[in-house]
Amino acid sequence: MHRETHWSGLAMIFLAVVSATAMDAFIKLAGGDIGTWQLLFMRWIIGALVILPVVAYYWKKREKIKDRRIYYWRFALNLVGCYALFYSLANLPFATVITILFAEPIFIIPLAVVLLGEKISLKNVIASLVGFGAVFYINRPEDAGSGFSVIAPIVAALTLAIEHVLNKRLGSEENPQFMLFWLAVPLAAVSLPMTVFVEGWVEISAMQWGVVLLAAVLGNAYNYFIIMGFRRAHVATGSVLLYLSVPMAFIIGVMFFNEVPTLTDVVCGALILGASMLANMRRPGEKQRDELGNEVPANS
Repeated sequence: MHRETHWSGLAMIFLAVVSATAMDAFIKLAGGDIGTWQLLFMRWIIGALVILPVVAYYWKKREKIKDRRIYYWRFALNLVGCYALFYSLANLPFATVITILFAEPIFIIPLAVVLLGEKISLKNVIASLVGFGAVFYINRPEDAGSGFSVIAPIVAALTLAIEHVLNKRLGSEENPQFMLFWLAVPLAAVSLPMTVFVEGWVEISAMQWGVVLLAAVLGNAYNYFIIMGFRRAHVATGSVLLYLSVPMAFIIGVMFFNEVPTLTDVVCGALILGASMLANMRRPGEKQRDELGNEVPANS
C-alpha cells in the first residue's frame, strides 16, 4: 500500500468520525419525541433520496454490482446495529452512548486478524488497550443504568465492527454510492411498517424534519468516508482513530446537553488522543504493509 494511500484513508476515517459524532448528536436531539423505528425510517428514506441523483448517474454509466453478499450483510448488520444505536441515544446520556460504543475498536482488532489476516503490531495492541481503558474509565457502563439501554450500544459496537471488516473483505470492489443507496432503501422499507404497526406514526414539526435531514446527510457522509477510509488504510491502525469521537462527544455534551466533563474526563481524553497518535506512528525502519498485513516493497 502506498504511504499516500494509507494517509488519505486515515483522513477519510477522521472525516467519518466527525460526521458520525455530529449525526449521533442530531439523532439524540430528535429521538426524545420520535419513536426509534420512525426515526430510522426518516433517516434512511432521506438518505436514499439525497444520494439518488448520484446513483442514477452511475446507473447511466452501466456500472454494476459485483458482489451482492456485502449488500446483504450490511443490511442485516445495520438493521440490528442502527436500531440499537438510535434506541440508546434516545435513552442514555450522549457521552455515555459514545463511550460504550468504543468497544468497537476492540472488536475490530481480532476480527481483522481472523477475517483479513492482518498482522497486528504490539504498539497497536497497546494503543487500543490504553485507549479503551481511558474510554471505559470516563463513563463506566455500570453507572449508566440497566436493561436494554446499556446493552444496545454494545450491540451497535459489535455490528459496526463486523461491518467495517466485511466492507474491506467483500466490498473493496463495490461502488460506495451503490453501497449507501442499497443500504438505505431496504432499511427504510423495513422501518416503515414497524413504525406504522408497532410504534405508531407521530406527527412532527418542520424543525424536527430538518434535524433528521441533517442527520441523514451526515450519516451518508459517514458511510461514504468509512467505506473509503477502511478500504485504503490498515484496519487496525484506522480503527484507533475512532477514539477521537469521545472528546468530540464530551464537547457536544457540554454545548448542547449540559453534560459537564470532570478533570478525569479531560485526562482520559488526552490519553485517547495519545493512543491514536501512537497507533499511527512507525518506528524508523519499520516496514510498510498492505491492507492484508503483507510487506510492501520500499519503492511502492
